[in-house]
This record gives sequence, C-alpha cells and structure tokens, in this order.
Amino acid sequence: MSKKIETRSLLFYIFLVVYSASLLFISYKINIWEDESYSIHTTSNDLPTVIKQAYYFEGQPPFYFVLLALWRHLNSGLFFARLLSVGLIGLSALFFFRTVRLISGIGTYRWMLIVFLLNPFTVWAALEIRLYALAIFLSTISMYYFLRYFIEGNRKYLYLFLVSSLIGLYTQYFFVFEIIALAFSMLIFKGWRPFFVLCLYLIPVIILFIPNLFFLSGEVKMIQVGETAFAGLFTVLHSPQSLVLGLQIIPVNIWISRAAKSIIVLLTVYAYYKLYKKHTKTSNDYFTPISLIILTTAVIFLQYLIVIPSLKLGFQSRYMAIALPMFGLTFTLFKVFEVVPRNIIFGGLAIYYLVILILIYKTPLKRYDFQSASNFINKVEYPKEPVLLYTKLLLPPFSLYYTGSNPLISLPMYKYDENYYEDNISDTLAFRKAIENISSPTRSFLLITGDIEKYKYEINMNQEMIDECLKANYKVTLDTSFAGNTKKYDLRLRRIEIK
Repeated sequence: MSKKIETRSLLFYIFLVVYSASLLFISYKINIWEDESYSIHTTSNDLPTVIKQAYYFEGQPPFYFVLLALWRHLNSGLFFARLLSVGLIGLSALFFFRTVRLISGIGTYRWMLIVFLLNPFTVWAALEIRLYALAIFLSTISMYYFLRYFIEGNRKYLYLFLVSSLIGLYTQYFFVFEIIALAFSMLIFKGWRPFFVLCLYLIPVIILFIPNLFFLSGEVKMIQVGETAFAGLFTVLHSPQSLVLGLQIIPVNIWISRAAKSIIVLLTVYAYYKLYKKHTKTSNDYFTPISLIILTTAVIFLQYLIVIPSLKLGFQSRYMAIALPMFGLTFTLFKVFEVVPRNIIFGGLAIYYLVILILIYKTPLKRYDFQSASNFINKVEYPKEPVLLYTKLLLPPFSLYYTGSNPLISLPMYKYDENYYEDNISDTLAFRKAIENISSPTRSFLLITGDIEKYKYEINMNQEMIDECLKANYKVTLDTSFAGNTKKYDLRLRRIEIK
C-alpha cells in the first residue's frame, strides 16, 4: 500500500513539473492579441494615467492594471507581463487544493487539482495578459476564507475574506455577484444572525467601493449593445459549458458537445443524489460545504442571467471567470463514488481536457501571426512608406511586433479613450478621406486588412466594399495574403498607389 501511495505521489509531482514547464514554454512562444495589447498600452503609463485609463478606456476598476504596471517596472517584456497571470493561476491552484482538502479531505484532492489545472479555461486565463487570472485567484481565496469562517467561526478568516472581496471589487465589478451569493448562502445555511453579522462586516467594503460608482454608469454604456434581452440571456446560458468543458474555446461537433454536457450533468446530479442519501443515513461534514458551493454557484449564475439581459450588456463567457473555481469545486461530488469509477470519471475528464489543449496549443498562436507578418512586411516595404491597418483592431498588437521604421497608421485614427469603440469607418467615402488625410513622402501605402466580415455589422463595411473602392480610386501593385503559422486567420497585404 505504501508503495502505491509513493508511486501516485511521484506521478502527481511529475505531472506538476511537466505542466508548469509546458505552460511556461507556451507563454513564451504564444503571441498577444488585441485585448492584451490594450493591457500593455494602459500599463505603460504613470500610475495616475493607468488608473484613468482603467476607468475610461478599459471599463474596469483599476487594481489589476495598477498591479500589472508595478509588475512591469521589473521587466517591460511581453513574456514577463504574461508571467503575472501564470503566477496567479499557480496561486489559485494552491488555494483550490486547500479548499478541496478542507471540504472533502484527501480522497480526491490530487485528481481535483489535475482537472482544475487542465481545464482549458484555466490555461487560457494563465496565458492572457488580462485580469481573468487575478479574478480567478481572488474568487478562489475568497471562497476558501469564507469556508474557513463558515466551518470554524474564526474571525481572522472573515477579515481575510473581506480584504479579498474588496480587492475583487476593485478588479472586476462582477465580483459583487460572488459576495451576494456567499452572503445568501450564509443566510440559508446558518440563519439570520450570522447573516446580519456578515452584512455588518461588509459595510466598510461597501463604503470603500463607493468611489467606483462615479465611473460605473459610463462604463456600463461602453459595453451596452443593441442586442435583445433574449440574445443576452442565450449568451449567459451557454457560458458554463465554456468554463467547464471548453466547448466555446474550441467548437466541436454538436453531438459531441451534447454528449459531453449530458454526461457531466447526469454524473453531477446522480453524485449529489447519492451524497444526499448517504447524508440522511449518517450525517457528515462533507454534505453541507458542497451544498453551499452548489448554491453559491447557482446564485452567481442567476445574477448574470438577470443583469446581463436587463442592461443589454455585451457579454463573453470569460466575464464569468469568477465562477470557475465554484464550477470546479462541484466535482468534489464525485468522491461519493467508489475508487474505480471515480478514477475513470476524473481520468476521462483529464484526457478530454488534454485533447482540447493539444488541439488549441499545438500551434501556439492567438488569431493572427503578427510576428511572421512583421518579418514579411520588413522585406517588401519601401522606405518611409506608411503602413495602414484596417480595422483598428489590428494596429495595437501588430505595433508590438513591427520592427521597421515606417509609420504605422490605423484606419480610422484613434485614441485610447471612452470613444474608442464608437469611432469607426462606416463607408467607402470615409475610407478614402482617411487615406487622403495621411501625409506621406511617397505616393504609395501598404494596406493591411484582416477578418473584416466578423465586424461588418458593427462598422457597416465589408471586404467587397473595400475591394471596389481600391479598384476605382487606387492602383494596386501588390496583393497577397499572409497567414504565417496560423491556418485559420490570414492578413491581406496590398500596396496601393494614388492614381
């Protein structure tokens, strides 16, 4: 028996080493995309400007951006910026591990950590120079300290929960959903008195959060879209499958998707039923914490379902990052099964995640291959020839890889402010004027366009309109597509000369 335990421990530690090395390698190789370039731009300023940009351009509270700005004072490179997210996911895993041991003992803690780390959304957050890794970390430690307070009643853990909650609110506004859900769970499982005590202690957190309210209405307007309430509801409903199964990170056959969802739901419901039956016969400490986690997850999800459609907010599954630890912790239910079926369940889930990760990161690229594109452009550009990029989604990440000396100009010209997302070229007349207003010592321009079709309904212009405009008003002397190492997205490069 002792040899078996030693072998399992050795395999577990080998997994952690291989996983960490692989994550570091991918984080070094993978490029950045539009949103990450915004983080780099925002945090390249002094701290007062970082805070201002966080509110007025990023549309988020400033804690993550201040933290990243301070972190980048040590090293301003892209890889080092990404290491902050990698480290935060590592700390999240540590507290996730502690939480699992707290609520269910040592029976499944290794499998639970493996599954948490292999979750495609966890890996994605670790590789993003955005706030999601921090949101996951703060959500995890908030849940951990809340459970310690819930189980042991030690005020020390309540204070730590309050601190992590305040930082969470200054990281992402949606963090308020977790605080409300945990308070509601306290009411259900402990009664009115502990609930009022918790609310009383939360008053300073609320007071310290008040300064954010001066910016909140403007930030809400930034992400409001013209979608119907039903469209927003539909998006939120599909978010858990992205967090738990990675089905929106890498779309799969609809029948595979339905089968994966059905298996997980049925296993979870059946496991809870078995645990409940066991609890009615022999009361145990495991049933209450896992029930609290399930209730908290449900209340968080319900708040998203109400708020997002009601305010008509643009929504992506990643905005629900705070719920990832809770969804992960529900897998502790599988401890109720015998060892063999439990290992089959966890092993199957780990293999499923691993296959998805291999498919995603076998070529470590996010959307466009800007590095290779920059190298190619360096070979074909003329001296002092302006490089034009349409749409503005292209310039921020491309500028971080471009090594030439020619001016990079976005169409339309833009500023990093609250009007960034509203300022677009909507027709060919505006497109021509934007080019004509550019002062250039040459009569030619290099024009780079990307996947315009995705945005045509937002900017009212598509590839055909651009082609016709260029054909009628300019001489095209170079026209080629460049994909680099990506097979999915290519950049179209054209040299245009004024007729």
